Amino acid sequence: MKTNAYFDDIQTHIIRELKKANFDITLAVTWLTDNEIFQTLCLLAKSGITVRLALSDDEINRKKSGIQFQHFTDAGGELYWIPVDASGNVMRFKFCIIDRQNVITGSYSWMQLGSDNHENIVVVGNDPEFAMQYLESFNELLREYDHLVELSVKGRDAIMRRVALLNEMIAKGDADNERLIGLFLKYRDLTTKTLNRFYRWDSELLGQLPESWDWWELSRNTVISWDVELIERYKGKWHWQALSSNEVIPWSVTLIERYKDRWDWAWLSSNKALPWKVELIERYKDRWDWEKLSSNKALAWDAELLERYKYHWDWERLSCNEALPWSVSLLEFYQLEFLRAGEGSVLFWTTNILPFFQPISRETVVEICKLLGDNTRNRI
Repeated sequence: MKTNAYFDDIQTHIIRELKKANFDITLAVTWLTDNEIFQTLCLLAKSGITVRLALSDDEINRKKSGIQFQHFTDAGGELYWIPVDASGNVMRFKFCIIDRQNVITGSYSWMQLGSDNHENIVVVGNDPEFAMQYLESFNELLREYDHLVELSVKGRDAIMRRVALLNEMIAKGDADNERLIGLFLKYRDLTTKTLNRFYRWDSELLGQLPESWDWWELSRNTVISWDVELIERYKGKWHWQALSSNEVIPWSVTLIERYKDRWDWAWLSSNKALPWKVELIERYKDRWDWEKLSSNKALAWDAELLERYKYHWDWERLSCNEALPWSVSLLEFYQLEFLRAGEGSVLFWTTNILPFFQPISRETVVEICKLLGDNTRNRI
């Protein structure tokens, strides 16, 4: 993860970050009147990148901005107008997610006049978990106003059942083709994404209309019969970031080495299905995202592994990893590392290690508190 704050020349920084997008941009702002940023979004949408934009449906955007939003939708962008409520309150989001892992947020208003005000943005890079929180907020915003969005976690099972029903109808050769096609069209946005994510595709079918498939969702698909031949055949189509997170791929050292320059190593570091052995970690120790690796519960955590990469681990993340061989001796041995990780804040490990020990008696708690109080008075 990398974080930068910008207080000057903000427009330039935003456009630079937008142009780094490889496959999608999700943007929610109250107003967008900056024409240079708008034109950048149009060009990116036209290039094939999925650009979703949510704006307040008010006079500033519709009339005063001078922005021709029709050009954005003509370029292939997805535009969602968020209504102003009866009290005149407008949507106040100011964030942008790029490639589902980079976030731009801050006080900057995304208006032409914003460049003259004392405003700022923060850019958080390479943090999918952080980005997902903003994506969920964006999708919730669209659901609130009845816009079609990607299926939610809660609705995924229901959608899967619908796809299974459609699949069954296809398999049985349902005579009512119009009804079948109608169902697909009615739920086009949801069904397309879900079919790509959950349908049991084969190599031949994928090769028929390769430009039509959602390769991001396909790369996350866990029911495809994955093999090395399939990965190689469509290596130019897969979204390697999503592929790197897929836990049903036949992971092996050979496979990792074969595509070592294509994998997203941050997402790979979080993948629990890799053949996690010391040899694998050592082989690519200069490529791993050690922050993500420190949170991965699938590693063969033991004292030897901890000590071997003592200066690589993110000890703050380690302190939250329940898979570590927690013990009093472990805490004593690495007390300096854990204390440094929690410096200036409540120690993360305090709430995580307690379940690993027998409950402390009331008498012991009283004694500890008494000693703490005595130490505090002595320092004063």
